[in-house]
Amino acid sequence: MLNQQLETMLLTLKSTGSVSLHIIFATHPSTRKVELPMVMEDPFHKHESLYLSDGNIAISAPRASGGEMVFRVHQSMLAMHSKIFADMFSLPQSDEAEKYDGVPLVRLSDDSEGFEGVLKAMYHHQCA
Repeated sequence: MLNQQLETMLLTLKSTGSVSLHIIFATHPSTRKVELPMVMEDPFHKHESLYLSDGNIAISAPRASGGEMVFRVHQSMLAMHSKIFADMFSLPQSDEAEKYDGVPLVRLSDDSEGFEGVLKAMYHHQCA
């Protein structure tokens, strides 16, 4: 009878960096409806200096503190410095490829701190 008691459940997703979840319960027509808002954090965190507005590839890597760090950089820069990236970018991309902020997203399993060091060496000429 839970199915009979639960009349309405509404899920609203907002694409503004967080997800808003609204659940509306109505147990009986004479009972007032209760709305329970919940906000879920975006698991992606944009790197403050290596998220470039003109970048054409997003790379995410897990953070030690949780979530994913996202770097938005240039495919040509990565391909110039890495044969692995050069080979990967030469493969055809499907239309269903995952995207982040309008550009293709590549998910790494390596930690974000290590990849950040590589990108800083390429872009800022800094060694960790």
